[in-house]
Formats: sequence, structure tokens, C-alpha cells
Amino acid sequence: MLVIRALSMPEALVDILADPLARAGLTGANADSSVFSAPGGGHSSYANYRGRRWQPATTKAGVAGVGFHDLGRTATTQLVLGTWS
Repeated sequence: MLVIRALSMPEALVDILADPLARAGLTGANADSSVFSAPGGGHSSYANYRGRRWQPATTKAGVAGVGFHDLGRTATTQLVLGTWS
């Protein structure tokens, strides 16, 4: 099942993403386009992304087994504990 999510983001992040998106030929007029697409275009598959990108990257970083959503949990925990740096 394909799930498309609209995300809100701070203006600073919009500024950071503007140039890479423009290089990809995307503008605000492309509201139906994916920011993160498959290599050949279209929607990316979670299983493909995890196997091709995420797992090799976490292994290389020395944190094999860390899941994508663990990042959000870690950041939230650090914010609650006041240890975010």
C-alpha cells in the first residue's frame, strides 16, 4: 500500500532543501512530486531503501541495527532530558 505523507517543516529547512530540489527540477508548483524518490523516479520502496542505503550506512557508521525511527526517539529523549547539544 502506498502511503504519501505531507510534512510541515521550519523555514530554515525549506531554505536548506530549496537548492537541491531546484537542481532536481522541483519547485513549489510540484506539490504532487516526491522529495525522496526511487533512483529511476517514482515512489521509493521502504524495503529497497533499507537494504540498499540504510543498512550499509549504519554498518559503515558503526551503528548497525539502528532503525530510522530510532533517530527521532533519541532526539526526543535528549530534548526531554535537556541533553541536546
